[in-house]
Amino acid sequence: MQLLRNVVDTLWSTIFASYSSDSSGLFERMKEYTNRYNSRELHGFKPFVLTLKSKRLLMYINKMVEHETVDAKTAMYNTLYGVIKNVCERLYNHFDPELIYTFNDEIHLVFNGESTPLMFNGNINKILTNTVSATSVYFAEESLKIGLSNPNFPKSCIFEGTCVEFSRDYEAFNYIIWRQFDCKRNNMSLMYAIYMSDKRSLNGKAIDEIEDELASVGISDAIKYGMIIKKEEYNITVDSVDTLDQIDVKRKRFTYSSIDLSQDFKENVNTFLYQKYL
Repeated sequence: MQLLRNVVDTLWSTIFASYSSDSSGLFERMKEYTNRYNSRELHGFKPFVLTLKSKRLLMYINKMVEHETVDAKTAMYNTLYGVIKNVCERLYNHFDPELIYTFNDEIHLVFNGESTPLMFNGNINKILTNTVSATSVYFAEESLKIGLSNPNFPKSCIFEGTCVEFSRDYEAFNYIIWRQFDCKRNNMSLMYAIYMSDKRSLNGKAIDEIEDELASVGISDAIKYGMIIKKEEYNITVDSVDTLDQIDVKRKRFTYSSIDLSQDFKENVNTFLYQKYL
């Protein structure tokens, strides 16, 4: 029995050694497969956008119209925006983009390719894996904070991610404007379904027509245009530890904007994409 065991061990050692020493063997082939599908990299100096979405969260939003009262529906929506806002702030601190744009289940991290060092040497697979993992964890942690007061809110959502790189700066901004168009169309339709009793009359209506009919409701700009999150620098005066004199110190804080980005395009590109801080 011991002799048989020694023969088997010797055989496996020989096979393993042949694979290890043979450059065209198993090790190299498996490494080639892995690199083939996981080694694509970003340019390094071009703008890009990381887009994160959650199908489960989108289902939750679409089911808001099934609740009986308008107050219940709007409360659910406000809860969602509070959680997403907290998640975006944590993503901003983690990945340091130029700006974050978010609405409903979508979160877009925008990088101009210049001011922020490229993560993982630009490896797209590693960037997306890290980003979707962080987003899913942050969402679970933030949703748990409000779980007791809103038992219907999803406690965890798995996010999926895509990466889009652009040759021109303004195209990265056009990407966000495209998503903002979807935001307005989807959310105004959703608000119409929430506030109007006859949901069938929504068919065939243009967005401007829907907006006019909801004018008396007072739909917020955050719902119509989504939320742009960016940091700004500001000065505070503190006492110097060394000289006891008062000195100005720069600090950073989050700002939130809900505007139509297609208006004053050039000014908005300069403000939100080219400037690191407001």
